[in-house]
Amino acid sequence: MDSPKRAALVLADWETAQARYERDQVLEDGYGLLGAISAGQAIAGEILNVDITNKEAGPSGKTQVKRPLLTLSLAGECPFPLGTELWWTDRLSLEVEVVSIDPDGKGGTTVVLKVRSGMNGELPVRGARACFSSYNSSWIPGAPLPKQAPWTHTPPSGSSVGRGDIDDGPDLAGVLGLDGGGRGDR
Repeated sequence: MDSPKRAALVLADWETAQARYERDQVLEDGYGLLGAISAGQAIAGEILNVDITNKEAGPSGKTQVKRPLLTLSLAGECPFPLGTELWWTDRLSLEVEVVSIDPDGKGGTTVVLKVRSGMNGELPVRGARACFSSYNSSWIPGAPLPKQAPWTHTPPSGSSVGRGDIDDGPDLAGVLGLDGGGRGDR
């Protein structure tokens, strides 16, 4: 029952559970959110403007749809590039996209966020503090890959394992009878 494949699956389950825990910690705990902000996984600042009149062409290109713009003042630089999708931490169904990043001349940044989905509800109000993160309730970050393969995934020194002689089971052609004795010869 124990095999490298099973070990990899169990490890993947553990890593997914750890990522889910870290996501939940950021979304539910103020200190976790502060950690995400300092790690560049979230931004927080004051809402300078909410433009609910902004419209753009819809998916069909024939109709105009509302796409409110939120202008956020950050104390430092914005760690996200243009086009990044973020979620409002107060209401995770509100998805925004970073559409503009401008230095404010005082060491801070003014970021314009376009609301992409979740407009059936409240928006942040002007003058309020708001936080937007790369985490949402369905997203789970991938586990970081190690720089070197762990010892459990490397062959012992002097071993011939890893040089192409691992038995991965029967060949597909042999199973299907295509290796000379089956219907593949006709």
